[in-house]
Amino acid sequence: MREVYQNEEKENVVGDTLESMVREGARRMLAAALEEEMSRFLGRERYERGEEFRGYRNGYHPSRELTVGLSAVEVKVPRVSDV
Repeated sequence: MREVYQNEEKENVVGDTLESMVREGARRMLAAALEEEMSRFLGRERYERGEEFRGYRNGYHPSRELTVGLSAVEVKVPRVSDV
């Protein structure tokens, strides 16, 4: 019986590790999508000057938790000023 409990503990560790990897991947994907959307809206990439002024980046809003699948992911949303 003791081995059964040890195997269950190992499965939980693997499951937790896999879940954290999936959560981190989702967080990175959402952050990249938000940065890309910001770049398209402003018409220029980060640290780049554009011919047409459409505002400028102004840091990030406070982190938000989004529920993705079965778990929550914390995401920083970029902020724009002078739009």
